[in-house]
Amino acid sequence: AFRRASAARLVSRLGWLDAAGGEHRLTAFARRSRMNFLQHFLPGKPLEKNGQVSVGLQYDRSRPVGDYTLEWGLDAELFDGFLFEVQDRPAEGSPFLVETRPVGVHYDYDVFGLRAGGYLAIERSFGPRWSARAGVHADRIRYDYETALAPGNLDDRGEPCGFGGCLFTRPADRTDTFTELAPELTVTRRFDSADGLLQNSRAWLRLARGYRAPQATELYRLQRGQRLGRLAVDRIRAAQAQLHLPRWTGLQCIGRADPGRGGGVRCRETAGTRADRRSSRDLGAPPLGFRSQPRRRSHRIRQHDRLGAGTPGQRRPDLAA
Repeated sequence: AFRRASAARLVSRLGWLDAAGGEHRLTAFARRSRMNFLQHFLPGKPLEKNGQVSVGLQYDRSRPVGDYTLEWGLDAELFDGFLFEVQDRPAEGSPFLVETRPVGVHYDYDVFGLRAGGYLAIERSFGPRWSARAGVHADRIRYDYETALAPGNLDDRGEPCGFGGCLFTRPADRTDTFTELAPELTVTRRFDSADGLLQNSRAWLRLARGYRAPQATELYRLQRGQRLGRLAVDRIRAAQAQLHLPRWTGLQCIGRADPGRGGGVRCRETAGTRADRRSSRDLGAPPLGFRSQPRRRSHRIRQHDRLGAGTPGQRRPDLAA
């Protein structure tokens, strides 16, 4: 068994203020990853090779407009990736396993695509203690998929397998596009030195809708019985209440509820960092879904979903994966 992987990312950020007091931020980035992975846990031990390269730009703008603060931003990313899987030896086991997992190439496809999005948010303070923020984030992603093998659940020579067909199903060349909107509303309450135990703390309530478009591996790396048309955008509705207590070494407690999925409460120390830090936003994960390292699992809402137009702690959603 082995896994050989490499990943690199180049990021350049530029920020400036204009004469009207508005804030501008421009981020350019490029990233590349490659991986060879022997899937020793599968019959036949197929070898997977995948890689991706992408370049993108993000622009953020904020400016005061009377009693309001207007924020908006745009981002775009071009990406290109490939996936190749080959099995060099016959599978061991029952005749069914041997026949449905043939020796040869299982997948050999390329995906070129574009992701573009933007957000608009407006915030207003109601005195020194209360503020409200409303916004919406829009996102569109396009995949251009092309396979070098015959489509269907056939072997790499285009011949059918026994027992109803090969395990591996390959869609024909196609283009897929997904477009989504995610609104959000946040109300914030600040506490000052007259509030006793809560002095210098901050609490907020956030209502938002989030989504995650299917990744390329979910769309095009299919198995027998799976159909591409069954995949759709994952959506989530969430209510989030958060309390930041810097008096206790930056203690931060977060409660979340999602209709149909449950919720929970967790607390963590923020090591004295500011809860409203807005200096940058995450670049997000490449949308192809290829693994350049062992998978990490997380139940954080913002880990996998574009959720609204931002949080009190960040101008844009956290898209880290």
